[in-house]
Parts: sequence; structure tokens; C-alpha cells
Amino acid sequence: MPIVVAALCVTFVWGMYLVYDVYDAWWFSRFILASWPFIMLGTAAVAVFVTRWHPAITVPAVAIVLVAVSLHQMQFAVDKNTFNLWAGERRYVVAAKMARRLTPRNSVIISGQHSGSLRFYAGRVSMHYDPIDRVWVDRIVDWFIARGVHPYMMLEDWEVPYVKEHFAGQRVTAALEKPVAEYYDPGTLYFYDLDPHASLPAKPEIVTGTYRDFWAVEPVPAPTLVYRP
Repeated sequence: MPIVVAALCVTFVWGMYLVYDVYDAWWFSRFILASWPFIMLGTAAVAVFVTRWHPAITVPAVAIVLVAVSLHQMQFAVDKNTFNLWAGERRYVVAAKMARRLTPRNSVIISGQHSGSLRFYAGRVSMHYDPIDRVWVDRIVDWFIARGVHPYMMLEDWEVPYVKEHFAGQRVTAALEKPVAEYYDPGTLYFYDLDPHASLPAKPEIVTGTYRDFWAVEPVPAPTLVYRP
């Protein structure tokens, strides 16, 4: 029975992984981590089973294969910069802290790549731009402004062309020509004020570097909005 459960788990996880989308990078393999313990147990069981055939030959052979595979995977991890990814990922913390410093608590930030981390590390209400209909984005911005909520937008450099196309012909795209803050290293991130009546700085504030504080970063209080009648 345990073997059947393990097999069903692996089949289910891999089935969802294979039919969900096309993954073109190694880091998407994290979606199958739930099946990894069972795969490793199965690999170990096969290795033990093989070593029972002529142990004098199969034991060294299996050991050599396992060491070779391990070294290959270690080299793959080094080549793909796996052990340094954490430094780049901390940019989400830096960006969120920048947004928290530049925005009042009663604000909303339209974003995509950072829509989750903004809530977690900045304590600001966020909206993902994808579900917003093109003809509604200006109305949404005006609706928030009329109720005392300040609207902003945060985009990665590769998101800017997509958002401009997604909201083509709308007033909000004009704000994307003049960011109020920019983050560099690694990548480039832009922060925009969507209030057409806001007083913008002559030059955007420049923020560089990655988060270099403690490994664990505590989340800030959950965001809330207060709407003006």
C-alpha cells in the first residue's frame, strides 16, 4: 500500500507539472519537489536491489555511478549560479522597502512581478495589472484618488513594454515616462506615481544594491485601506 500511495503521488505531481505550462528554465523544477522524497527512495531501493547481484562488481559500479551523477549535478548547480541566486532574490525586499518608504499607508500599488512581495514586505495593498481591463485602468485610478487612496505602479524593465501595450491609449501610460524612483543591481525596476495631480520630483530617486541584512526578513503588518466618503 505505501508503494501505491507513493506512485500515485509522483504520478499526480508530475501529471500537473507536464500539462500545466511550458517551463523553459531549470528553476521551475521546484514545482515537483513534493515528489522528490519518493523518487529518492525509489532510486535508493533500485540501487540496493542491483547491488545484490554479484556484490563484488555491482557495489563499486553503483557507487561510481552515484558519485558521478552527484558531481555532475553539483557542477550543473555551479554553472547555473544556483548558490548565488539568493542575492538577486533579495531585490524583492529592497524594492518593497523602497515602496514602503515612498508611499503613504493609504495607497495601492499596481504591479505584476512584485504584487505579492509588496504586500508581504511593504505592507501596501497591491493589484496585479493582468486582470485589469484596458478601458478600466484610468477609471480605477480615478476611483482610488476620489476616495483618498494614492495609486502607484511598480514594474520591472521587461514589464514596461507589456504594460504600455496592455493599457495602450489610456492616460496611465503617460505616467510610465517619468518614474519617481528607479532600482538597479541586479536588473532595473521602476516606480511610478499614477496621480496626475501629484508633484513629481525633477529626477527619480536612484536605489542600488541588494538586501544585505539578516537572512530572515520579517513581514510587516498586513495592509489596509481607508476610503474617504
